[in-house]
Amino acid sequence: MRFRPGASGNPLGRPVNIPDSDILYLVRVLQTILVKAAAQLRNDAKSKVNT
Repeated sequence: MRFRPGASGNPLGRPVNIPDSDILYLVRVLQTILVKAAAQLRNDAKSKVNT
């Protein structure tokens, strides 16, 4: 089954017309989360090596 934009089976369950400003904000939030998660993983790996 191919995904068609505007199909009723929208995975987000909401209209696709999200304003650009919202998308930029969400991208920034996700980027921040990923950066923090990566730093946390690096710290966890370092502490495991040191013990």
